[in-house]
Amino acid sequence: MLSLRLRATVYTLVIPGFLAGYLPWKLRPLEAMAPLPFSMLFSLLGLLLCLSGGALLLSAAYYLVRRGDGTPFPLDPPRRMVVAGPYAHIQHPMLVGLFAMLCGQIVWIPSVHVLLYTLLLLLVSRALVLHVEEPTLRERFGEDYMAYQAAIPRWFPSSASSDPTDAV
Repeated sequence: MLSLRLRATVYTLVIPGFLAGYLPWKLRPLEAMAPLPFSMLFSLLGLLLCLSGGALLLSAAYYLVRRGDGTPFPLDPPRRMVVAGPYAHIQHPMLVGLFAMLCGQIVWIPSVHVLLYTLLLLLVSRALVLHVEEPTLRERFGEDYMAYQAAIPRWFPSSASSDPTDAV
């Protein structure tokens, strides 16, 4: 059996790499690209979004391994609830990081097809989070998870959010 760190590395690189790398790359050639005004500024902004989204995604995966004793993959989940690192500020930092990467690509190299793909993936991800992931986490972690949900915003950090360790 593969070690926890190796499994987490594979899951963290392969799944987001496919969703935020390979698929958008395959969709781009479907349309003609015209340079935008201020294209250098948009390119830099897009690159910054991609890099920060990737950093958030990797940081979240790291905390799932180190603090949660599991991986980001739903069939090999963390054994302990994680409320540290990016999870202290938002409930789903891996998805936020993934979508920051996709939005960065849309800004960097504008593509209607990648935009439509991102919107579709956003709708599917939101439905999975609300109807599969969160109910599963409530069942696994009970009152601790419900207190965490009440204290920490789902998608966007808030300066008003309380310390999750107070709630757990």
